[in-house]
Amino acid sequence: MAPPGGGPMAGGGPGDANAELKAQLDKWFIISIVVVVFCCSCWPLGAAGIYMIHSGKGLLAQGNAAGAEEKLKTGKTLTLVTAGLGALLMIVSIILNVVSAMSANSF
Repeated sequence: MAPPGGGPMAGGGPGDANAELKAQLDKWFIISIVVVVFCCSCWPLGAAGIYMIHSGKGLLAQGNAAGAEEKLKTGKTLTLVTAGLGALLMIVSIILNVVSAMSANSF
């Protein structure tokens, strides 16, 4: 039975939760790929993140939402660590280049 006004029922069913989980898996899969492309120095962690999220997509397709959520959580963590390490290495590289340029100009 639909609520007054013809909109969707509040709360939804288990299919709604799986649709939301699938959307999260798809979003983080793309984010993981982008992070690996731009944080080349940390690609092994990023590749592990892509693998975990892809595994989560497979588990969700098999109906194992709990397993898919665990894989998503692990994949997100690996992706965020990869992005953080990549940003940190980029900052260190910039600082070292600036220091090197400043010391080369002093002689």
